[in-house]
Amino acid sequence: MPAFHRVVSLGTNSVIELRHVSCARTETGISSSVHDVSVELRPSTVTLFAGDRGCGKNLILRILGLLEVPDVGEVIFEGSPVSGMTPEEVLDLRAAACGYLFAPPFLLPGFTVLENIAMPLFKVLEMRPIDAQERTEKLLDFVGLSPFSTVKIERLSPGLQLRVGLARALGSMPPLVIVEEPDRILHGAELNSFRKLLAGAASEFGCAIAVSIGAEIPSFHGERRIECAGGRIVCDVML
Repeated sequence: MPAFHRVVSLGTNSVIELRHVSCARTETGISSSVHDVSVELRPSTVTLFAGDRGCGKNLILRILGLLEVPDVGEVIFEGSPVSGMTPEEVLDLRAAACGYLFAPPFLLPGFTVLENIAMPLFKVLEMRPIDAQERTEKLLDFVGLSPFSTVKIERLSPGLQLRVGLARALGSMPPLVIVEEPDRILHGAELNSFRKLLAGAASEFGCAIAVSIGAEIPSFHGERRIECAGGRIVCDVML
């Protein structure tokens, strides 16, 4: 296993922090685990969790996104221990403070781009129609899909659907956004363009964005890259 190398110091201004987290899960017959993982994510940053399949990167993302409770260790969200919250409080926090973009993005077929972005604003956030419309229009413009607002989701390319998913994930203006394996759908220039969009989202909306990605994908300047292997963090650098 490579020697651990860490050059990132974040101080106290973190969105979420994992402290000595360990966890083992089996889903659809596939086992994954993480061991003694400690990491902080701060606002307005993109952090890549890179590694081969089975390295534990997606399990780390699910713990960061409050989708999994670690077997050992502590999760601190904006200064508050998650372990001290009731399950209902965790659900409320997850709905308000975490955005998720999976690959594929699990959009609503038969609905338009606008409807896919706006619907959670009504159903989850219970926003007023005028506020939901304003926010949806802003997000459509940000991801470059204003001309496609009335197009049905199934008519879009996978790359454009991923942009819709990003707009939806940003809908609540969460401090944390989880993006799982965009390189499963996008490649080459299209993947690079999407990653630049993620960097723009972190800057524009002030959120921390955690992305899982393959070990072979190179990083951009300004990205933080955390290499994972064997369920552990083995390298953590800001490029």
